[in-house]
Amino acid sequence: MNKLDGLELLLAERDIRTSMGRYCRGVDRADAEILASAYWPDAFDDHVAWQGKASDLVPWLVGAMHGFNVSFHMIGQSNIVFRSPTEAEVETYFINYLSPKRAAQGSSDIFQCGRYLDLFTRRDREWRIAHRNVVTDAMRDIGPAPDPTKPLSGAVWPRGSLGPDDPSYRIGS
Repeated sequence: MNKLDGLELLLAERDIRTSMGRYCRGVDRADAEILASAYWPDAFDDHVAWQGKASDLVPWLVGAMHGFNVSFHMIGQSNIVFRSPTEAEVETYFINYLSPKRAAQGSSDIFQCGRYLDLFTRRDREWRIAHRNVVTDAMRDIGPAPDPTKPLSGAVWPRGSLGPDDPSYRIGS
């Protein structure tokens, strides 16, 4: 069999998008286990500021995320082209917002738009990233965020956080 079709194709596309979602959640929550589950252990990642094995990227990225109060990744459309039943070229658009901890006066929040250019492979019925290149199409310093402890539009809004203190870890409890 040289191609996927029907239900197999839909399931493969769903599994690739699910892996992309795990990647974003893992970064935004600084959760190494979730982040690692999006990659194969021998995967390569070129994240511009960092290049190397994904198994080394995970602790570096989780550590880097502790320099931010907020990390928010939103993924858009994924263009998925299957090379074979076990390989897919995937281009996924993303928007990323980062709010650094205010260690230095004048720290600015960062807004970034770009694309993940990935080679996904299927092993043992699971799709994960085997190779990634990150392309930044736009990036802006957007100034400091408002103080999250002060009312904005008449209310103090709940905020997300890194790790298990984030409200998402309590879904269903």
